[in-house]
Parts: sequence; C-alpha cells; structure tokens
Amino acid sequence: MKQLISTAITLITIITYGQKNDIVDLKWKLDENETLIYKIIESKIDTSTTGSKVDDLINVLKNDEVTQVKKTQLLLQEVSDSMQKIIKRTELTHVSPSVIDIVISQKKKTRSISMQENKENVNRQILVRGSVYEDGSIHSFWLDNFLKNKIALFFELPTKSVGVGDTWKIDVNTMNIHRRFKCDSAYKTNKVRLVDLKKTNKDTIAIIKYEIEEYFKGSNTYNSSTKEEKMMKFGYYATAEFSIHNGRWISYNAIMEAEERNRRENMKFVLTYRLIKE
Repeated sequence: MKQLISTAITLITIITYGQKNDIVDLKWKLDENETLIYKIIESKIDTSTTGSKVDDLINVLKNDEVTQVKKTQLLLQEVSDSMQKIIKRTELTHVSPSVIDIVISQKKKTRSISMQENKENVNRQILVRGSVYEDGSIHSFWLDNFLKNKIALFFELPTKSVGVGDTWKIDVNTMNIHRRFKCDSAYKTNKVRLVDLKKTNKDTIAIIKYEIEEYFKGSNTYNSSTKEEKMMKFGYYATAEFSIHNGRWISYNAIMEAEERNRRENMKFVLTYRLIKE
C-alpha cells in the first residue's frame, strides 16, 4: 500500500513537472486564402462611476500568480456593458506562405441624396492595414507608431518557443513628445508573460498576460522665461487565451488607461477591449 501511494505521488510529481516545463510555439495558423474574422469591442469607461471596479480589473490583469480568466471577463463586461461601444471588424488573411494580412475597419454611415430619394449607404472605413509573419513578428514595419501599436497589441506573438513563466516584449511605443521637452523622470514596462498552459483532449491553451506601461514627467521650454510642466502616463493590461493547435485567439480582454497633466488641463480616459471571433 505504501509503495502504491509512493508510486502515485511520484507519478503526479512527474506529470505536474512536465506540464510546468512544456515548451510551446505561439504561431498563427491560417489555411491558404482563409480569412479569420474578429470583432474588437471598444468601450469608453466613465471612471467617475466605475473607478473601484476599474482598479479591481487592473489588479486582476496584473496578477501573474492566478490567471482568473473568467473573473477578468466578468469584471470587464460589468464595467463596460452600460457604456457606449464601438465595434471594429478585424480580418486576418493568409496572403503568402508566411504573411498574415490584417485589416481593421468599422462601419461608416454617410447620406447620399438624389432627385428620387434619400438613402443611407453603410460603408466600411479602414482604420489600420498592416501585417504580421506567421511566427508573430511584425511584417508591416512601415506603419507609424500609432498604427503599428494596434497591430502589435492584438496580433504580435513571440518569435521563440516559450514555457510557463517566460516573458517577451512587443513592438510598441505609445507616447511621443515635442523636441522642446526636457524630461525629469521616466520609466517603461514592456512585459508579456505566458502564465499557464491548459491541457484539453485536443488542444493546449496558452494563458497570456500583458503589462505595458509608459510614464514621463518634465517640462516644455519655449524660451528662457517660459516653462510648462507636463506629465503623461499610459497603461495597458490584458489577459488572453491562445489555441496552440489552431493558432488563433480564443479570448482576449484588455483595459487601457491614459492620463495627461499640464498647466492648462488634466485629462484621463479608460478604454476596454474585447476580441470576439465572428
């Protein structure tokens, strides 16, 4: 009996150890000419009524010890459901042996007036057109930072094999400033982490967390007697589930907060994002 228990404990230890040390490749897997479509649901949050819930959500998203994917989804839905939403359509298409084309668009309503009738034409306005390689790296290096950030935050993947606990960076720079700015203090965090691997009968699901922060404080100097104090802060926190077998997102939930302070104004806004497969 003791030997049986000892064997069982050893077996469990080996299985657990093996799972923790699994190495996986996060790669996009689209068939030739396949188009994968996601909806990006963007909500602007009123922090005056949801401040503590927003803080709770950010704390959950930043917690690497416990994945809490379902709790994240519920909190995100709770803080964003009553807010105005913008729904963007994202199409990923396999256009070459190694490149995934990405187009993010949204509906644009315009009125066309003719002699016979007034009618409303609904067209799609392209917001971003970019691309990634199948291995997840950015292909459309020519995009400016604002547009490239959108591709990187949602669709860039690590180019190396990763295991639980491994971290990597993505190609984002969220803030830029005038050449007259003199910086007194600044910091930047760019950390994406594989926090868990969930085994199913047919798949392995990678649980991934994002923590992107940028901050600077200083002053704009216009001449020897005129200075304007300035502070900018950006934070982006997300948790996502990626199918290793199918090579695509299963879920993606994020919150972004940005703040700017200067002599004339103090601005702060919070946005949430949910990526849903159509």
